[in-house]
Amino acid sequence: MSDRVYDGLTIEEMMAFLQSLGLRAERRPGVENLILSSAAGWRFAIYLNGAPGDATYTNVHLYASHEDRNFTVGDGNDWNNDKRFAKSHSDQDGYPVIEYDFFVDGVSDRYLRRVFGMWEVLMALFMEQMGKGGAKTFVRA
Repeated sequence: MSDRVYDGLTIEEMMAFLQSLGLRAERRPGVENLILSSAAGWRFAIYLNGAPGDATYTNVHLYASHEDRNFTVGDGNDWNNDKRFAKSHSDQDGYPVIEYDFFVDGVSDRYLRRVFGMWEVLMALFMEQMGKGGAKTFVRA
């Protein structure tokens, strides 16, 4: 795999990159900046953001939500105090969420591979913390 340097990504480039990692990459009709994916059996969303009108996106937001509403503020605080890189909280409907943000500005394939490797580990740890191994994440967009 080459070590290309990115100063932003198009939706198509991000989808191709995900697929090169063996991850699913699907678009949701009607949502310009959203890619749906999964890793290790957990579904997640990838939101790409950038300056209005730009063809490339420089801010990437990874998002996964769990269907168990027994997540407390204390659970979120414990996660945020013990873990780095990804934050956790309850969304507006009380579902537990894990999120990870990063910039794509002068970054390499190697960096992106590490980001998605870390995301997969953190997402698995979060779902394990939920204590509901059989429950799956869901994505609302």
